[in-house]
Amino acid sequence: MLKNEFIKMNDKLRTQRLIILTLCVIALVSCLSLTVTTFAYGTEKTTFLFLILYPILVTSTILVIAKTRFGIILSLLTSIIYCFLLFSEVGKYLVFNFSNSALLWVLLLPYLSFLFIILTSVLYLFGNRKILKILGILIFISFLILPIAERSNKDYSENVFIDAEIKNGKIILICKPGFGDSRNFTLESESKILAEKIKTVGEFYQGSYFLQNSTIEVNYQFSEIKQISLTKIGAEKVSPKLVWNAKNISGDFSFLRP
Repeated sequence: MLKNEFIKMNDKLRTQRLIILTLCVIALVSCLSLTVTTFAYGTEKTTFLFLILYPILVTSTILVIAKTRFGIILSLLTSIIYCFLLFSEVGKYLVFNFSNSALLWVLLLPYLSFLFIILTSVLYLFGNRKILKILGILIFISFLILPIAERSNKDYSENVFIDAEIKNGKIILICKPGFGDSRNFTLESESKILAEKIKTVGEFYQGSYFLQNSTIEVNYQFSEIKQISLTKIGAEKVSPKLVWNAKNISGDFSFLRP
């Protein structure tokens, strides 16, 4: 009786280890492009982490092949860190760029591979410890749901070029991605404080004030723009920030999509 249970347990662990190994190989292959791109262009503060994690993932995969428990633990820790690093980009992809099939293979596939490595590794390591098993499942579910859930109400900052006109106390702001771009949308205000900031910071030319590198904050509910706020005119902060409802804004603001 005990012998049969022992054999079943060994078979179960062998199957789980094989699944972890398969997932590690998939993650290695799919993360190669991401790692090379990071090496070439960088990702600001996380560049070093991305570059150091890939050889660690290679090492953990070799250790899993060697059937060591440490290999499973290392794969679990590496996968958790990868999920934290990819969390935001995966959410952005699922909400804004899901039609981009290229990102499916180089972003979503590795993320899902790491998620299932986490789940299977926890079951392998802590299958007999109910609390740790539940904790691992909760981590898996959280990483699966939160990338989309956090986009339900999120602000994004964008730099724009503004061509501002001030006539009879009314301010008309024509916002563009850049000076020569034809895409634009118009914001209107009667704020005297804003008018003074524009006159101070802007470059006056033929009746308009040119404002480089101004900052707007865009509020999205999933993929739909709800509000646009003006937070900076050049290097000058706009306080309190001015807010416009997206329904009342005329023009093309599709370039604001993250």
